[in-house]
Amino acid sequence: MYVSKKNYGQTPSYILKMYKEKEMAKLMETERKRAVKPPLRYLPEDERNELLKGLKTNWAELHKEFLLLPMLTDTMPKMKRKTMLEKQLNNLEKDIDLLERNSSIYVRQDL
Repeated sequence: MYVSKKNYGQTPSYILKMYKEKEMAKLMETERKRAVKPPLRYLPEDERNELLKGLKTNWAELHKEFLLLPMLTDTMPKMKRKTMLEKQLNNLEKDIDLLERNSSIYVRQDL
């Protein structure tokens, strides 16, 4: 009877071997990618200035939109819109401040 065999319920050795080979290939691929690209990339000055200019443009557009909001925020959608714009403006201000304070910036690259 098959159930009474001593290797019943165990994973066959050829499947274990294929699993180990697959894991080894995946590990080798990630090591190869890691060796090809460094994890951090220096952000050149012109690219940093371009990014800073874009952030300031976005901030100006959002600020203009914020100033066009009505003074009285009596409804829920108006309140949500105002808080969303304030949050976006604060995030942009933090990003702009970060880029202006640091002249050398390194960006993480995706593997």
